[in-house]
Amino acid sequence: MKKSARRVQLALEVAGAECRALELPAAARSANEAAVAIGCSVAEIVKSLIFRGIHSNKPVVVLAAGGNRVDADLMKSIYVWAAAETPNAVFRIESKLLVELAGGQEFEIQQ
Repeated sequence: MKKSARRVQLALEVAGAECRALELPAAARSANEAAVAIGCSVAEIVKSLIFRGIHSNKPVVVLAAGGNRVDADLMKSIYVWAAAETPNAVFRIESKLLVELAGGQEFEIQQ
């Protein structure tokens, strides 16, 4: 396993998350490619988008379902797949646990 994916695996273990990083046979550079490689739906793929807060000017990271524009559909899946710091490694995690471990909060975003 690549060093970056091992770092993610270690962070998951330290957090007590029962998840395992998996290396894919080839890099998945889109939600569609990742879903095909894993054998899940595109809605179960986590994509991250970074915006700048209008008033705070601070970065805001949005985790969204892979098949959609920014919306709340990600939380409709109990489990999701997220990248493990490299395009050819992923891990499966409960969507609510991902938000918790990221120190985030769930909220609706308008397009």
